[in-house]
Amino acid sequence: VFTTATLPVSIMAPYITFWDLGIRGYVNIRNRTELPANLGITVEFVSKSAEMTNRLAQLTKQMLTNKSWRARRILILVPTIESTVRLQQELHSRREMLELQESDGIAVVTSESSTESIMHAITEAKIIVCTTAISCSMNIPSLDVVIVFKTTYSLADLVQAWGRAGREGQAARGYLLWCPSSHRSMFPSDRPRIDLDAVAWARQSTIDDQARLALCPSGVMRFATDKSRCRRVQLLHAFDGEDCESPPACEKIGSEPWCDVCVFNLDRKSTRLNSSHRT
Repeated sequence: VFTTATLPVSIMAPYITFWDLGIRGYVNIRNRTELPANLGITVEFVSKSAEMTNRLAQLTKQMLTNKSWRARRILILVPTIESTVRLQQELHSRREMLELQESDGIAVVTSESSTESIMHAITEAKIIVCTTAISCSMNIPSLDVVIVFKTTYSLADLVQAWGRAGREGQAARGYLLWCPSSHRSMFPSDRPRIDLDAVAWARQSTIDDQARLALCPSGVMRFATDKSRCRRVQLLHAFDGEDCESPPACEKIGSEPWCDVCVFNLDRKSTRLNSSHRT
């Protein structure tokens, strides 16, 4: 039995019990849900949905043209098939602003895409706009940046998407351009069954708080708004449980870039130190 790091430990119990009945031996292979040190992660808030495309274009240009660190290829994960086409058209209309060369393609990949178009996007496109059809199942060469646009269905989808970047060991970036109003529009709080529908495949007795955090839309909201702990620690605990040994926070890894929470805490610590020196 093969299980993935984006399946919470708590929800695996019934499957392990089944295979342990003596019907057949099992091997449980599961790595910790720990993002690699070469991947810096950032959650950035954008208050208005109407501002999202402009901010995405700005961030994309920054990643493609930065002199100190320049992305070779970018993947943008969007929630719906309809939004992939609209976003591709928006980015195409801003090619000059993004400083794209004539040969730099902007491709769309969804569950409706043909195998040929998917393979072309994976091997040739400079920017890939996609749904989870591509982000969770394929390796993309030279992919340095993954941007999750507006929101996503679960932390499992977020981790899988971010995990596409930096797979060759190079420095990489993972962004969640988080828009609370877009999230609430897709997943209204007055419809509690949205979370239950997300885990309808699981045995009901295993749907605890950890499963909701890792696999439901409400977990994305909790993660995006929690600025009390390192993002790496949050993700590990979401899937492996609060009792597991915590990974080192960004400041203990010894490499950059850090997550946005650790950067914020470092800046705040530096400000306090400077203030105390002046007094």
